[in-house]
Amino acid sequence: KAKDLYVKGEYAKALPLFEKEYKKKPKDAVINHWYGVCLFETGKIQESEKHLKYAHSRRVIEAPHYLAKICFLRYDFQGAIDMFAAYDEILEKSKRERVAGADEELKEIKKFKSMSEHVEKIAVIDSILVNKDVFFKYYNISDESGCLCDTEILPVKIEQNTVVHCLQNEEKMLWAMPKNKKGRMQLCEAVKLIDGKWDKPQFLGEELGDGGDANYPYLMQDGITLYYASNGKNSIGGYDIFMTRKDSETGKYLKPQNLGMPYNSKADDYMLVLDDMTGIGWWATDRNNIPNKITIYVFVRNEIRENYDINEPNLASYAKLTDYRATWHGKDYSSLISKIRNLETNDMVKDEHFIFCIKKGLIYTSIGDFKSQEASDKMHELLGLYSDFNDNKKLLKQKRILYNNTVSEEKSELKTEILSLERQIEQLRSNIFKTENLVRKIELEN
Repeated sequence: KAKDLYVKGEYAKALPLFEKEYKKKPKDAVINHWYGVCLFETGKIQESEKHLKYAHSRRVIEAPHYLAKICFLRYDFQGAIDMFAAYDEILEKSKRERVAGADEELKEIKKFKSMSEHVEKIAVIDSILVNKDVFFKYYNISDESGCLCDTEILPVKIEQNTVVHCLQNEEKMLWAMPKNKKGRMQLCEAVKLIDGKWDKPQFLGEELGDGGDANYPYLMQDGITLYYASNGKNSIGGYDIFMTRKDSETGKYLKPQNLGMPYNSKADDYMLVLDDMTGIGWWATDRNNIPNKITIYVFVRNEIRENYDINEPNLASYAKLTDYRATWHGKDYSSLISKIRNLETNDMVKDEHFIFCIKKGLIYTSIGDFKSQEASDKMHELLGLYSDFNDNKKLLKQKRILYNNTVSEEKSELKTEILSLERQIEQLRSNIFKTENLVRKIELEN
């Protein structure tokens, strides 16, 4: 039964069955492999490793393939490549071929390895968790850098998600939209005419999308340097942030460059803004995998790019931003942080704004306190649940006040909304309790 579920990809259902078999036969290499794969596929990466390593030691064919996946998630790209070599060796001896998708996985690993050799040395001074649909409102940029707006200000109506960069003089704005209903997103701009109306939007060039979508543009004050996001061929995963410059003679943009790490990851990374007046940069990412939430990283920009040495022992951590405070390298950015932090609203959850008891006598107050990456990821998820819980409680309070001040004929719809919110709050309360216990369990195991 467990094998049938495994073949169907129903790993969560197969997991307890394989766990039972493993307890009976802990030295069975194949059961270790099946059990390890189920753990991996259900997100229990750390637990899966010892079972997959044991299976690999007994020459189970697919075990090194999954160990390569684990190395990849840890940004140990050379380790992943070495595991693929071990995988190919076993396949050759058994006269078998790689499973479907493995070739693309190896290409992706090599692309990440190449990118990881050019990790920029920046100081990330803040991490802000915000609601995804309004993330751009939390970029605290100077007036000279213009403003970031939603699509309501555009001279044309569009349904797609994008952010509009309106320049300081309010005579030009950039955004993204498709040329037709089925087209990919392309960057475009419009300028304001003498009579105050906006000229017809001009597309900046399909090649900026590199075979994918181009979106989230930001034009520097020099009017030449353009940052944007694309999920085209040269992206390492989802949207990546790119930079290009306009050729002063032709007016066309030059070949874009991928900004690399730590800006880009396997997830979506976008809307990079560099403020010339403050020297502060901002970008958004969903690498922390929190539903409907976005993490905004705030960093000190470099005048000239400086990369970490490829032999830096903590290179993977800097590339992933496992602990953004580690990028400070002993410097004190507290005064700079206090200058740019005037965004304190209930919609934001900052990393250091929590007090979480791991066990008696052990209190964590920041994401950087966690020793386990898996527990850290779960804590990000928990922060999102806290935010949703607080938002729903506020909304419920407003609805109840409105209900008490509404005539009886109009109360029916409000009553339905209130009951729905109460159910959502109870479900969130239950999810919070379970996630808190899971965070503690994972962290204490490490």
